[in-house]
Amino acid sequence: MNEKEVYHTYALKGSVVTLVFLTWDGKTQIFQWMYQRTKECIVYANAAVDSCDRVSLCGPYGICSINQHPPCGCMQGFESRNLEEWEVSDWVSGCIRKKPLHWEWGSLFENCGSEGYASLDIRNGGGGSLLWLDELLDTREYDVNQVST
Repeated sequence: MNEKEVYHTYALKGSVVTLVFLTWDGKTQIFQWMYQRTKECIVYANAAVDSCDRVSLCGPYGICSINQHPPCGCMQGFESRNLEEWEVSDWVSGCIRKKPLHWEWGSLFENCGSEGYASLDIRNGGGGSLLWLDELLDTREYDVNQVST
């Protein structure tokens, strides 16, 4: 390390040849050449790429689903902001409301710059509401059988 750069060096204790391939369906395969034992390449690891992990992939009010192609869609009541961009898989512009908000909370949204409202189900006789003040980003739809870690 010095004032201009940071670097790391290492030395192998033997020869290891590793090949990394990105397959057509977004999976990464890592092969290792077993030179000394079998003189063949073996699959060392497989890893699926989760495109929904990219920050704001589907833009504001977009929903990302790893099990769909294309992965981006709009929340209920929303539509793509720029259809031409969406048709070429550029979803960053996100979605916009199909209809403006018109309800008893509409003046609150207009006056305070709020983006949305939801009722909360507070158990045991409680009540409440949830108000968000900015665009919703990175909303994700999970398959019923999908486990998130």
